[in-house]
Amino acid sequence: MLSQLSEPIATRDMTKRMVEILDYEKADLKEVCQKATNLSKSEPEELYKLLVEFEDLFDGTLGRWKTEPAKAELKEGAKPVYQRHYPIPNINREAFRTEIKRLVELKVLEPTAESQYRSPAFIVPKPDRTVHFVTEFRRINAMVKRKPFPIPRIGETLQSMQGFTWASTLNLSMG
Repeated sequence: MLSQLSEPIATRDMTKRMVEILDYEKADLKEVCQKATNLSKSEPEELYKLLVEFEDLFDGTLGRWKTEPAKAELKEGAKPVYQRHYPIPNINREAFRTEIKRLVELKVLEPTAESQYRSPAFIVPKPDRTVHFVTEFRRINAMVKRKPFPIPRIGETLQSMQGFTWASTLNLSMG
C-alpha cells in the first residue's frame, strides 16, 4: 500500500518565501526622502515635492513606453522556432505561476492560444528576495540579422557630464 507523499517542510517554506518575494508595493515617498542621508537639510523636502509631482511613476506598477514596436530582420531561410518548456522544480512552481500572472496583469505578457514561435522561460531567485523572469531566446536570436550599434565609452559619457550638479540613473524594468 502506498502512503500519501507530501512536500518536505523546507520545500513548503521555500515556496511560501518565493510567493512573498513577488508582492510589490507602492513606494513610500516620505520614507525614501528620509533615507536620503547624503542630502543637505533643505534638500529632502525639495526632493519630496519633486517626487510627489510625479507620484504616478512610483505607484508600484509599470508604465507604458509609447514608441513604435521594434522590428527585427530575419536571416534568409529562417524558420519559426517552437521549443519545449523547461521542467519547473516543485520548489519554484508556485512562484513561477504567480510571476506569470503578475506579468500578464501588468501587460508585460499577453496570453496567446497560437504562435509559430515559443521559447522556454524560467525564474531565478535574486539575493534581494525578488525573482528574475528569464526567457531563453538563443535560438530565435540566432535567426536575426545583426546590425551593430556602437556602445558609448563610459569615459566619454562621464566627460560629457562635466559641470552638472546632479546626475541620476534609471533602471528600465521589464523592457
